[in-house]
Amino acid sequence: MLHGSQDTFERLSLLKDRIARLFESASTRAEFSASDSEGSSWSPLVDLYETPEQVVLIAEVPGLSMKDLDVVVTDSALTVKGEGGVQPGGNEVVHHRVERSQGAFSRTFDLSAAVDRDKVTAEYRQGLLRVVLPKRRRGKPRSIQVQTS
Repeated sequence: MLHGSQDTFERLSLLKDRIARLFESASTRAEFSASDSEGSSWSPLVDLYETPEQVVLIAEVPGLSMKDLDVVVTDSALTVKGEGGVQPGGNEVVHHRVERSQGAFSRTFDLSAAVDRDKVTAEYRQGLLRVVLPKRRRGKPRSIQVQTS
């Protein structure tokens, strides 16, 4: 009998360790995303990629309209903010399940490339926000003649 209870305690100990690792992993991810969306109630999924000509951001923001979105570009960062998806409330509404993202969000992305802020475009279609940031053209190298004094 002692052998069986010892086996049970070993299993419980292993389970406890797994749960602890799960919570540790979840809190690490939460800390990382909090830097992207500090004070936000949710954070949209985003793809951010770069080509030789431009930087492109695609964000999943279903159910929002263009008036719900705000895109701001500085020399070094792109910020996307929005709010929407508010559930019906009141005393008569009983929610059995709430899985869709709702409320306000804000995400800021550092831009490693110099972009031409005057040529940035943003479009919203079928729940996807697409922001295209053309890179600033660099001048061609030119030779400088060294003068003697």
